[in-house]
Amino acid sequence: MPEDRRPEGPRHTSDGSRQTPGLLISSLARLRVALGLVFGVLVLVLAQPTGRSLLAGMSIAACGEAIRIWAAGHLRKSREVTVSGPYRWCPHPLYVGSSVMGVGLAIASARVPVAVLIAIYLVATLTAAITIEEAFLRRTFDNQYGLYRRGVAARLPSCWPPMPCTRMTRARPPCASGS
Repeated sequence: MPEDRRPEGPRHTSDGSRQTPGLLISSLARLRVALGLVFGVLVLVLAQPTGRSLLAGMSIAACGEAIRIWAAGHLRKSREVTVSGPYRWCPHPLYVGSSVMGVGLAIASARVPVAVLIAIYLVATLTAAITIEEAFLRRTFDNQYGLYRRGVAARLPSCWPPMPCTRMTRARPPCASGS
């Protein structure tokens, strides 16, 4: 999804429901990187890491980064509903990875106030980002995203997807009879 996309009023999905991200949600989603820098400075100021907390926390954060790398390798943003890799099990694996990294950072900091700051940041910004992204995916990919979210992507006709890839694209190919 383009970073500068602003809500343009109520949106209607294929099932007729309205989706209007609020101003606060849109602002949080847009400002999450800048807010991350502000929260990052606070984390650095408040942290009191020990060797043990750094080792444990950074090990967990590395797992979160591995999840993000795996997910990013499967994602073709704004071009398709990705159903391969970690997207088979989770609609937002990049954010799961970010959350795991946040847990690792909280453990590394060895301070409860830092863990609270990280939790506030992640809950607020990732909830906003997910809301905006899901509205975009529903507008852009109509029923395909709804099917994916309901877990029926695996039940599509055997001719879908048309090649041995595991991604859903905008245009649905015609099925041969009997498929």
